[in-house]
Amino acid sequence: MCGRFALRNPQPVKNQFHLETLEPQYNICPGTKILVVTDHPIF
Repeated sequence: MCGRFALRNPQPVKNQFHLETLEPQYNICPGTKILVVTDHPIF
């Protein structure tokens, strides 16, 4: 495995955070800057 992953359905994230645009990403590789949502107080 190369550690890549995908964001196939961004609609739930768009709805939850009231985003106008968030496109599907099918080839996210390590080192790519992406949206991160966490409930941890220190990131």
